[in-house]
This record gives sequence, C-alpha cells and structure tokens, in this order.
Amino acid sequence: MKKDVLIDKYCKGKGLEIGGADNCVEGIDTLKIDDKTDYFNKKYTVDYILDATDFHVFDDNKFDFAITIHVLEHLTNPIKALLEWNRVVKEGGYIFTAIPKKEKTFDRYREKTPLIHLLDDFRYDVGPLDAKHIIEFNQFSVPAIYLEWKYEMVPNERVVQEITRFYRGEKKALDSGILYNLWRHLETEKLRHLKQVRDGIPLDIHCHVWESGEDIEKLLDALMLKSVEIVDNYLGNSILFVVKVDKNNPLFKARIEELRKGVYPSWVGIK
Repeated sequence: MKKDVLIDKYCKGKGLEIGGADNCVEGIDTLKIDDKTDYFNKKYTVDYILDATDFHVFDDNKFDFAITIHVLEHLTNPIKALLEWNRVVKEGGYIFTAIPKKEKTFDRYREKTPLIHLLDDFRYDVGPLDAKHIIEFNQFSVPAIYLEWKYEMVPNERVVQEITRFYRGEKKALDSGILYNLWRHLETEKLRHLKQVRDGIPLDIHCHVWESGEDIEKLLDALMLKSVEIVDNYLGNSILFVVKVDKNNPLFKARIEELRKGVYPSWVGIK
C-alpha cells in the first residue's frame, strides 16, 4: 500500500504497523507486527509474531505511532487492542486505524455491532474466537462471500437476502431447494468452524462491523480517547480514525477501570 497524505501527516518517526501482512504501507519507518506469516497461501516477513492485544515485548511509550489497516474488525476484543496500542505509543503520538464500512463488504447484511457488545467483550476479556462471533459471521457474512466467489449454491443477490432474512427471523420458511441446501451447508460450516477453533486452529473472520464514523466517535468517547481525524469514506471503502495519545487525562484511567467492572456511561445503549 502506498503512503497517502494522511499517513504522511500522522505517521512520522518510528512506529508499529499491525497486521499489514503482504500489503504493508510503503515509505514509513515501522516494525511489522502480525499473528502469522502467511495468509491465503501468501507468505510475508514480519519483525514480531504477536497477538494484536498483547505487545508484552515492548515498553510503554516506545513508538511515535501505530498504524493498522483493516485489522480491528478481525479482533474479538478491539477495545483491549486499542488500549494496548495506546500503551506503547508515546504521549502526543498517533494511532492511525482504518476499518471497512460494512456496506462496502460482504458484511452488508449484518447489523452493525452495538457499542455495548464491544464493551462487554472488553469487560469479560473475550479471548480467542468464541461461538457468538463465529455464528454471526457464518449466518450473515458467509452467504455474501459465496456470492463474490461465484459459488453455484448462491446464484444471485436475492438468495443472500433471503437466507439472511431467515436467520434474522423475518422469513419463517426455507421455501426453495436453493435456500434449503444453502442453509444445510451453512450449518455444516458453522459446526466445522466451531470445531476448528476448539482444536486451536486459527479462523480469520470479521468479528465486528461498523457503519460510519459516528459509531467510532461513540466508541472513542466511551474510552475517553481523543480523535483528531475521522474520515467516513477513506480509500473508498473504509472508516479512518486517528487517535492522539493523551495519557495525562486524569479521567482516562478511572474510566477504563469502570469499564472493566461493567460500569458504562449512562448514554451507552442509546441509539
């Protein structure tokens, strides 16, 4: 990926690039972090193999910035990740994060992830993939993936619409052979994915989805993190948000401790 004006503005000095895989940003000085060294049969080189929520090998305040492109949505505990990235970036540095807009991806038939869901994932320290994330992905994202991949069992967009309506409870019956066969296949895949995770084999899925920069503003407000830039159509398919690290905010630590205990801001849950 080529450096753009916004990356050039915020990603100066020595930084971390998290989850860049084989498409790291050119022209910036970073250590490359990933949880693996191959993806879809593509191999790439990283400096450290680490979970995105645990950078224990790095001291506090070590880097000038952290950058991630289309990583946060893959994490079961994105708040834990944001706080860890905040820990290793220096005071006044930046966390530069882009996430896909759900309408631009195979997640278009999913409901956006409620803020309270993200807070609960943090409160209960959700670790590796659990059943709720896998089931939602299988029911509402996999059908659209099959359409993109031109699988015969999903011949058109209407089939995706109908099967997701069924899973949402808006459609009471599988009234065609195509829908029934797709449902059987999805249920089989769900069980296979659940077993795969139980067996300790990684499964790379979108755990969470967002619609707009407004969703991100609410998340950052809940964490008392300061955004300096939010772009609602970054790269044509993404939401960009840039956090300026402010560790001197006396309310920040108190808020995080409250969230760990399940004490959420009063406005959380209000649409």
